[in-house]
Amino acid sequence: MKIFVTGATGYIGGSVAVKLASLGHRVAGLTRPEEKSRISMLSERGIEAILGTLDDADFLTKAALEADAVIHAASADHPGSVVSLVTALERTGKTLIHTTGSAIVADHADGEYAATVPLTDDSYFEPLPYRRPRVDMNRYVRQAAIEKGIRSIVVCPSMLYGTGRGLKPDSEQIPRLVALSKQLGGGVYVGKGLSRYSNVHIDDLVDLYVLVLEKATGGSF
Repeated sequence: MKIFVTGATGYIGGSVAVKLASLGHRVAGLTRPEEKSRISMLSERGIEAILGTLDDADFLTKAALEADAVIHAASADHPGSVVSLVTALERTGKTLIHTTGSAIVADHADGEYAATVPLTDDSYFEPLPYRRPRVDMNRYVRQAAIEKGIRSIVVCPSMLYGTGRGLKPDSEQIPRLVALSKQLGGGVYVGKGLSRYSNVHIDDLVDLYVLVLEKATGGSF
């Protein structure tokens, strides 16, 4: 299968791309023009680098149509790229896996309390205003399975840890927390320190992408 992966030089997309290539898939990875120096590094990992940006709708359309499946892992907050990919794949029946993040169910606990009611995949939750666009994008992708003839699925990781398998070894959140602790000379917490974060290892997340690609039902979350 030929798979187009956005974010192929990133932490999630790079790890997923390397895994898919190791399984024998042909992987084409989105690489920004300013990252041309990484083309050979991707090639060494079995990934074909194609130069383009999330803002180029024509580029995304061509790359998506040339692939059997698309994994969008470059950004959870770029509506234009989501619309471009859904529009490109409309009525093709191809797979589109969109990556979001669990901040869609974050709140302003500020360390003063921990949520006690667990949420299911489709529980109603009023997102923080700045996360509303992300929620809307997720809904748009899932509805495409019903309305636009795409096998579209949303993957929603929680806080990630572990060494990335692609070009980017570090996650976003953990290194920032470590850097802050180093700066302040000790471990830190907010308020009473009661906030809770769900965590997932990058290798487990990568395995999930493989399972989603192989087995998930269109419209699932």
